[in-house]
Amino acid sequence: MPLNAQITPNYAIVSDDAARNFIVKERRTVDPTKAPSYKAVEGAPAPALSERWVDAAYYPVSTEGLRGALDYVRFKSAVGADATSIAEFIALLQAETLRITSALESAVDTWPEIRVETALKQRAISVDKLGGVLAEG
Repeated sequence: MPLNAQITPNYAIVSDDAARNFIVKERRTVDPTKAPSYKAVEGAPAPALSERWVDAAYYPVSTEGLRGALDYVRFKSAVGADATSIAEFIALLQAETLRITSALESAVDTWPEIRVETALKQRAISVDKLGGVLAEG
């Protein structure tokens, strides 16, 4: 049976039938009145909104693939929140990360090698054989 896990109200992670990919599904609301070919009929009620789940991203079935899918969901959720500054965006990203992490931890006691990480300021420093610094990043 394929995976079908709702992560947020707008995102779910599913697997394909062959279990080769994690697929991030995004919920979209479709308004038929916004279609270019829509023509209102006088006296008829407007058509109802409908909901569709579309494929948003694909990741391989692996620990890294699951991390990538969860990262996709948390970043897209934070980006969709209309932050007006980078500090506000980071706060939204941290809140979304905490929400997903809390949901995972409350559902399962142990998640070996699976976690949502937040990156702090990191530097990669290369040192040559004589001990001098070649590059900082």
